[in-house]
Amino acid sequence: MAQRLYRIVTIITAIVVLVLFGCDCSTDNPSGPQAPVVTGTAKSVSGLDAGSGGGGPRKNLVHNPGFESGFALWHPVFYAHGWSVSGYNPHGGDSCMTFTFPDDAGFYSAAIETDPYFMFIEQDVAYRFSFWLRERYTHKPGHPDLSIVGCCVKVNGNCYSNHPLIFPSQDWQFVNETMIFPESGQAAVHFRVYGYATSAGAEFALDDIVLMKK
Repeated sequence: MAQRLYRIVTIITAIVVLVLFGCDCSTDNPSGPQAPVVTGTAKSVSGLDAGSGGGGPRKNLVHNPGFESGFALWHPVFYAHGWSVSGYNPHGGDSCMTFTFPDDAGFYSAAIETDPYFMFIEQDVAYRFSFWLRERYTHKPGHPDLSIVGCCVKVNGNCYSNHPLIFPSQDWQFVNETMIFPESGQAAVHFRVYGYATSAGAEFALDDIVLMKK
C-alpha cells in the first residue's frame, strides 16, 4: 500500500513539473527541474518489451551508443556528479551509463544527452529510436521503485518524444519506437531521470542507444 501511494505521489509530481516547466531542454540554465518533452510528438509506432534490440545494416547516428568510450560525445546536464560509466551488468559490451540517486530529500531530476552537431535528422523520414534501461538498488535494497525516466530526440533544440514517462524495472527493459519528425536539422538524444526521496541510493542504467533510418 505504501509503495503504491509513493508511486502515485511521484507520478503526480512529475506531471506537475511537465505542466509547469514545459520543455526547456537547453543547458544554459541548469537551475530547477525541466521536463524533456512538450515541443511535440513525432509520428510514431512504439512499444516496450523485453525482447532483443535487433539491428540492421543502416548506420546508427548515435556515437558511442554503448558508452564503451566513457563519456565521449555525451555530457551530463544536471547532477553531473551523479553520472558515471559502469562495468556492472551492462546490456551489451563492457560498459553502460549509470546515475546514482543522491540522498537529498524531495523531488529532483538529472539529465544526460549527446553532444550537439554530430547528428542530422531529415524531415518526414522514418527513424528507429531505441534503447535499454534498468534500475537497481545499491544502498537501500527493497525500497519502492520510484524513479521515472523521460526521453526525447531534440531537433534544432525542439524535443520530440512518444514515451515521455517510463518506469524502469530491475531487469533490462527494451524501449523501441519509430519516429517521423516534422522538421530537419541537427539532432541530439536526451534522457532525464526523475526521483523522489524514497529513490535515494537507487541506480539507473542506460545502454545501447540507437537512432537510425528505418
